[in-house]
Amino acid sequence: MALRSDRPIEVFLSYAHEDEKLRCRLVTHLAALKRQSVITDWHDRKIGVGTEFAREIDAHLKEARLILLLVSPDFIASDYCYNIEVSRAMEKHEGGDAIVIPVILKPCDWEKTSFGSLQALPTNAKPVAMWDNEDSAFLDITNGIREAVDRIARHDGADRSTKTIIHKPIPDDTGVGKRPSLTWGRLLVLVVVLGLAFVIGAFLLGLPRTWGNHGLSPRLSCAPTQAQIQVTLMPDYDPVGGTPSSTHIAGEISGSYPENCSVVIYSHTDAWYVQPTEAEWLTPIEAGKWSRSNIHAGSEYAVLLVVPSFELNNKISDLPTVGDKVLAKCVASFEK
Repeated sequence: MALRSDRPIEVFLSYAHEDEKLRCRLVTHLAALKRQSVITDWHDRKIGVGTEFAREIDAHLKEARLILLLVSPDFIASDYCYNIEVSRAMEKHEGGDAIVIPVILKPCDWEKTSFGSLQALPTNAKPVAMWDNEDSAFLDITNGIREAVDRIARHDGADRSTKTIIHKPIPDDTGVGKRPSLTWGRLLVLVVVLGLAFVIGAFLLGLPRTWGNHGLSPRLSCAPTQAQIQVTLMPDYDPVGGTPSSTHIAGEISGSYPENCSVVIYSHTDAWYVQPTEAEWLTPIEAGKWSRSNIHAGSEYAVLLVVPSFELNNKISDLPTVGDKVLAKCVASFEK
């Protein structure tokens, strides 16, 4: 005997009108479940005269706990069935608000559709039209529907400690109407976790290893491109500027960039000045690393990844933007 809910579970039948005869035969086989007040069935032929067609279908799709897709070539070819009813049914299924079961009426390429991963009826997804006895096929379908209804009823029964029944996601303990294991909610959590891991990893990789001896913390600002520049060693802090420092500035470059690229370094006092001198302004890259000594100290340092056609300005007030000639940019400054 099927477990019964306090109120019948609504079963929504989505079908193409070309398959109406088979839909009627299925409804006939569901009579026992309806007489036991276990289910009610609904399909568009129950829409009353003068009722708005689309609104009525949408209302019953929202209410249904079990949605049957009566699949055939005509069903897949129907824009309304596939684009509207199937789309909304799968949203409910993936959110755990309903069970969706494809019922294969006739041979068709249903396994390549959006519901192709679901467990279908009859057994082994053998189309009804290919059974020697049509009633045997519909009895097999009815037994599978009864299992799904019992599962919903057991789930609802566990929630009856309160007067208000809240439809929680229905656990999948049978193969019928199986949901994909990765729901939208779980996917969102996964994206957030991966995003946080990426941000933390990028921050840790970007921290410089040596920052002078002035007790100041560096602040890095790098333009996001396919290539990335990191500053791993900074000269001493000097907001005014002065003689060349004995310390180095160094870093790494990751990502993809042309082999003939070079690094250009600027330090900032009252303006941006190329380092170490105008005559030696190109810093080579070796195995993804770059390094330069005899840098004039400043309050900020800018490192540019440039192509050979980059035109040098010894003194600039504003740094160039990332584009065709500047492939990546990183600004490292001290923060008290």
